[in-house]
Amino acid sequence: MKKKKLTKLLPAALALVLMSTAAYAAPSDEATSTLQITVPEFINITKDGSSTETTSATFDDNYSTITLSPSLNAIFNVINNQPDREIYLSATAPTSGGSTTALYGDDADNMKIVFTNSTRQPADTSVTNITSGSGTAYKENPDAIAFAISPTITPDTESGAAEPQKEFAGNKATYTIKNGKYKMQYTIGTTAEANTFSTHDTDGTYQATMTLTTTGP
Repeated sequence: MKKKKLTKLLPAALALVLMSTAAYAAPSDEATSTLQITVPEFINITKDGSSTETTSATFDDNYSTITLSPSLNAIFNVINNQPDREIYLSATAPTSGGSTTALYGDDADNMKIVFTNSTRQPADTSVTNITSGSGTAYKENPDAIAFAISPTITPDTESGAAEPQKEFAGNKATYTIKNGKYKMQYTIGTTAEANTFSTHDTDGTYQATMTLTTTGP
């Protein structure tokens, strides 16, 4: 009985030895281990605390000229770790229909913005009359006043930032930026654009909202 058991165990033991030998790698005098870190995309757009968001208006004796003091400016800080990322500048103004696109211009360096009376909100057409360039008479854009924008974009070259590529279309400015840090300042002119200010613009608080975002058109 013992011989039969031994005879049965020997083939099983031999098979186990052969399997164990096959599992071992050939001897080596070197080994490597590749480690990796996943770095996710990062973007942080914040409003700079030095932005000037409130001003007062004065007029000439004929109420044909408006002058703002101090000058308004919207300042944004951008931190980005993605090369060739697109960010977008847009603006809206309150109207009786809710809000209307308020940014217009020839290119990203020559933009203008429309402010509307939030106390007595005008129809959307008061804004579109200006932004479309079709209006030449004050009465066509009551309670809406346009001002020029002077943009100043400062890339922090120490951070890797560089002057962005710029274009303007669809009432939005598009900036293609490198990874790095940027200060993007938009200073509003202190006098109104032609044919946008008159006695058709009633007293009240005039507003416009500028937005810098990664959300595309």
